[in-house]
Amino acid sequence: MKSKLLFGFHAVTSRLRHEASSVEELYIDAGRVDRRMQDLLALAKTSGVRIIMADDARLNAMVGTRRHQGVIAKAEEISLARNLDELLDAIEGPPLILI
Repeated sequence: MKSKLLFGFHAVTSRLRHEASSVEELYIDAGRVDRRMQDLLALAKTSGVRIIMADDARLNAMVGTRRHQGVIAKAEEISLARNLDELLDAIEGPPLILI
């Protein structure tokens, strides 16, 4: 299956929480040691994801932007339909009635 790069805390954390098995590697800014990064590292370790320390310049070069927040995941692409089905299955409450 084809891989893509996800970056930023929201995108990477979401993927780890919902499809951790699709994450091949996690590249993180070795200089970032704040609580948010520690929480992400703990989640990645629990999920068995390979963690690679990198410097900011390498991360910038990988995604072509500085907006990575020090976090990049190399992950398998997952189909939108599969995610939509999971989203619909997860919705709780009475069914919608369309008139």
